[in-house]
Amino acid sequence: MKVSSIPMTFSKNRTLPNRVILIALSFLSLMLLAPPLSAQAPGTVRGIVVTEMGSPIAGATIRAGEKGPAVLSDAGGLFNLKVPPATYDILVSKNGFKTEKIPGVKVEPGKIKDVSALMRK
Repeated sequence: MKVSSIPMTFSKNRTLPNRVILIALSFLSLMLLAPPLSAQAPGTVRGIVVTEMGSPIAGATIRAGEKGPAVLSDAGGLFNLKVPPATYDILVSKNGFKTEKIPGVKVEPGKIKDVSALMRK
């Protein structure tokens, strides 16, 4: 006796072959495991944060928009911020300095956008 020839009963008058169920489950599994087609590689905003005198600022917060992802600048004032492709206003802040806004930074998939922030007291 073949397993695929045994019908499964779902109601009094309807049956559904195992083959159809297997095909449906296989398709569903592929759809759930496949990455979304709309997913794109992130881009990177890369740069440096300096004072008016040109000294690097360590520990500055660099954020993509008001509530987006954020990173801190390193000891040399450098940072790398990975974000989904879009256009952002990059906000740079540090205690003792005015927050700087770099408007309209366009981030493309897999590309690096270089920016710099000059912090004023």
